[in-house]
Amino acid sequence: MGHKLKDRVREAYFLADPEELKKVYLRYIEHLSVKDSTAGKYSLDEFRELQRQNKKLCDIVSEMKKS
Repeated sequence: MGHKLKDRVREAYFLADPEELKKVYLRYIEHLSVKDSTAGKYSLDEFRELQRQNKKLCDIVSEMKKS
């Protein structure tokens, strides 16, 4: 590709940008499923609600750590 890397270890391995991977994963997450006989399927709306609740709880924890 014509890119020069600083050391031989980095030359040997492809190191993907985590933020770019996150964007790709989030784009396709609604198409993923995890099979488990004890768990039901979650709808995209339920998944988004869980994400919202998680963010809210993380914000609360961050505020508590500041105190």
